[in-house]
Amino acid sequence: MRKTLLTLGFFICSSSLSAASEPPAIPAGLGDFFRGNEVGNGGNVIRCMTNDQASYELLDYYEGRVLWQMPSDLGAPDLSVEEKTEIALQRLKNVEPIRIKNYQEQVKNFYSNALLVPNGELTKIEDTAHLVLPQGCGLFQVVIQREPEFPNEKKYTINKDVWDRLTNDTKAGMILHEIIYSDAIRAGQDNSRATRYFNAFISSPSSALSTVRSFKNLLRTTKLPGLFDLRGFILDYDSLEFDADGIPFEGKIARPSIVKLVNGTVHIEWRGDVPPKIYVYSGPKTLEVSFVGKVDRWFESPVRFTKKDPTGFAPLYWHLVANASLTIDIDSWQFNGISNNSEENGAISVSLPARVGDPYTLNFEGRMLEGTETLLYSNLVPKQLILTKATLKGLENSSAYFKGTVTIHENGMFKIGTLAEDAELMTLNGRQYFYKDTILEINPEGVVTSGGGIPLEP
Repeated sequence: MRKTLLTLGFFICSSSLSAASEPPAIPAGLGDFFRGNEVGNGGNVIRCMTNDQASYELLDYYEGRVLWQMPSDLGAPDLSVEEKTEIALQRLKNVEPIRIKNYQEQVKNFYSNALLVPNGELTKIEDTAHLVLPQGCGLFQVVIQREPEFPNEKKYTINKDVWDRLTNDTKAGMILHEIIYSDAIRAGQDNSRATRYFNAFISSPSSALSTVRSFKNLLRTTKLPGLFDLRGFILDYDSLEFDADGIPFEGKIARPSIVKLVNGTVHIEWRGDVPPKIYVYSGPKTLEVSFVGKVDRWFESPVRFTKKDPTGFAPLYWHLVANASLTIDIDSWQFNGISNNSEENGAISVSLPARVGDPYTLNFEGRMLEGTETLLYSNLVPKQLILTKATLKGLENSSAYFKGTVTIHENGMFKIGTLAEDAELMTLNGRQYFYKDTILEINPEGVVTSGGGIPLEP
């Protein structure tokens, strides 16, 4: 059984560090128990001794200062740990507010998820991949992060004796390190080097982030995931495309979301852990939500728009199918229609109630049609619908009641349908009489072209 084991490294300088002070390494054969991947996940602190006095510095901040020219600054020494983490997080306010909110919640809950152990030494985990330490200083384990396995276990195990000696800057940096490292591990990273760089970056005022594009480059460099909020649609940061001015205008949906419009709601949803190919494109006047590809059954489409029917009937749900885009007017923030990116099947959306198969009422040519599953053309004229009761439809110089499934021409005229009652109708060969249950084919002008009717006397 393999467990996820993460640790934080901080820096402790000493002019001399005896071998007896080193924490025990993981015994041979038990490595897989203590790591979440083949290399292992862990971190350390380094302690330096001067005149028998220990000094401590977070490894992230030591490397930031020495290797990356990013000295940390989390404000005045008397600020609380929470205030110092907030200073670092607010440096992301212009590029990823979603991460700020997520990390703020984890900072708030850090101590409730931690066990501070006195008079103990934590197992040493080799995952820092560090390049340099101050001369005469040594690594020392302070925090181990691991998903709880048993009741009452905590995610973080902390050496209390060392923790109590740390400054609030070091504690704040350590908490941020652990939170960032969780993201890194989920992204498949097997050491904390990129985590330490990202932590040093946001903890340093010399690394101000001015653009979304620069932050995307930082995430790519550190191989960390990121989320971008484009008017309520949550996009994968790595998928963002930029215009000539560096403004993001396109990206791939990263997680389910609900976006409220003036005249309805856009729902992004899917089954399973892997997002489908749903892209959001923001132009100068409209915003498009496009589902690229197709689904096996139309009512499983992952993008739908819920529009309240002004006549007071049940809401309608427009689903995207076969490479279609739902468009939104940016100025009014209203549903603006559906565009078809492919002519496949001729249908680009579906209208149905909250549950597939439930009846609903559709306003069609001023007449309320009761149906269930409905396909539509790009102009939102129904292409096919299933009637739940006999419905009167005007044809050329006549009319008839239809039932069951009917298909419809793009101009709104019925194309194929089953008669619910006997009827006299105009055909290409003059007026004919048709019996109930006859299946008719009708041209766009409303003239019956086939159906096996009985000719009538002129």
